[in-house]
Amino acid sequence: MSQQMRQVGNSLDRIGWRHVTEGKVSIALREMQADYLRRTRTQMKIDRWMKGFLDKLLTLSHTQWLCRNLTKHHNTKGAKALAAEADIRREIEQQLAMGADSLPADSRCLLEISTDELFGMSTVKQQYWLNAAVAARAAAAEACSHSDDPPSHPLVPKHPLQNKSSKHLPQTPKPAPTPAPTTPPIGSPPSTSLANVGQNASPTIPSRTPTDRLNILCRNTEEDLRDIQIADLLNHSESANLDMHFSGRGGQSICHRSLKTLNPSLWVTDEVINSFLLKVLHPSLRSNDTYFFNSFFFSALLSTGSTGRNVPTYDFSAVSRWGNKLRRKGGVLGLKELFVPINHQNVHWLFLRVHMAEKTIVLWDPQGRKRCNQLYLQTMLMYLGDVYRAQTGQLADDWKSLWTLTDASESAPKQYNGFDCGIFTLTNITLLAQHIPLHVQSYSEATFLLQDTRKRIALLLWKASRNRPRPTPPPTRRPGRSNPTTRPTKTSAKLPIPSASSPPSARSSTKERNRRRRQNNKRLVIGKSRAQGKIYASDPSPFQQMSTIINRKRSAASVAQGGSTLQATTQRHAPPKRKKRQRIS
Repeated sequence: MSQQMRQVGNSLDRIGWRHVTEGKVSIALREMQADYLRRTRTQMKIDRWMKGFLDKLLTLSHTQWLCRNLTKHHNTKGAKALAAEADIRREIEQQLAMGADSLPADSRCLLEISTDELFGMSTVKQQYWLNAAVAARAAAAEACSHSDDPPSHPLVPKHPLQNKSSKHLPQTPKPAPTPAPTTPPIGSPPSTSLANVGQNASPTIPSRTPTDRLNILCRNTEEDLRDIQIADLLNHSESANLDMHFSGRGGQSICHRSLKTLNPSLWVTDEVINSFLLKVLHPSLRSNDTYFFNSFFFSALLSTGSTGRNVPTYDFSAVSRWGNKLRRKGGVLGLKELFVPINHQNVHWLFLRVHMAEKTIVLWDPQGRKRCNQLYLQTMLMYLGDVYRAQTGQLADDWKSLWTLTDASESAPKQYNGFDCGIFTLTNITLLAQHIPLHVQSYSEATFLLQDTRKRIALLLWKASRNRPRPTPPPTRRPGRSNPTTRPTKTSAKLPIPSASSPPSARSSTKERNRRRRQNNKRLVIGKSRAQGKIYASDPSPFQQMSTIINRKRSAASVAQGGSTLQATTQRHAPPKRKKRQRIS
């Protein structure tokens, strides 16, 4: 490979593979190809060659995109459909392994279906069978809880897990409501207490699952919104008066611009992530054994430059004093759990959990397992080794060999869009910090939309803030009074002020509305001396319109048409002719 080709390759590497597939290539490639065309006997120009090259490149990218969508989102053979089918089969096998003791007598016919026939059904029918079995076991458990006799069959969870593909299926009848918490425990596996239960198994009572104190996956209630309307706070124009300030050390605050990133389809900023972990979640745990580093920890420990795309450089001296802020014996190593959010190249959120007693470092990425995430696991282990060496004065090689590094991204809910990674990170940390088990079907992207999780996070931040800002409502003008802040003009002084006793008639209001409509429709039109219609930013300019009929070889038909090209464009913007109203004599 020549030196010039190496330089072109390096320039394309700096641009990035994604940008190259979108047609953004370096100038060095054009110069190298132009030099080659000049030295060869060919009539092809560099502009034509570049046009064909980019055309082929975009065609290849588009073909790959179509193939990816087909393999992932196909109704029956896509990756998502196959994963849902595998989950349904797994749940069916668990239901079959439980036996018929926990089923009512009128529902035991569900188990009379042969295994080959059951697994030969379509996914929709399998999901329907699964819902019926789970609902029958839940109804039996509810009936047993109301009776005085001890249960003769194992209890089942009150809130069975439903597969994501069941939203289009007929819903099974729900059991009668009983006095229970309004929000079910989030994160409990579907068959925790039913595993390895046979037909002759003894009755067992499942252990109590920890509940979410913050109810992060629950919609805000009317009582929560009694003091503040979060939608008004998020939709209000940016104002320094709406910044949130928190009490305590560190002077943590959230500017209103960062708070507005909790609106739908926006990337959450580091101010929201750090304030929620340190000022909302950490005080709710009521324990000093769990701590949270903010997102700047890894940015300082593993520096990648201001853009976040340089070669990572490990620097322990930048974070050597972070453990001293805990003011406890042992510092970071004296904790039980440590959570560290990570901002990957300023475009994606993920996090680590360090368990000191078990000596494990686990990583969760909402987008799934990636090879590049091993860098964060190794870097965190290097940091803990340096902390151990600084505190004990001993080498940390043997101590680090006792630790286990795990990427558990596949055992957590999956992110498919490109903007909810911060919400996934906050939700996963909230559940794990409260010792709520996390699995693939704990929640989904649809949960955030249905439960307004972003507004729930905003409300929790607002309640934890010291100032609790409230948006000022817009001033309302009373009828019959002019705005005192503006001086009346001569035109407005001549207009009569309507009073409450004499409201305007329907005919006058209709005429005024029509007059305003005609005034709004008046815009400048190309080629006309009067304002006749609207022109938008996407419309061609006069020069672009005239360029279609100037400096071109025109046929006899086009000459006969005259300026029809220009007239068709201008007439398209003209409002329709008003129909004359016929008078009835």
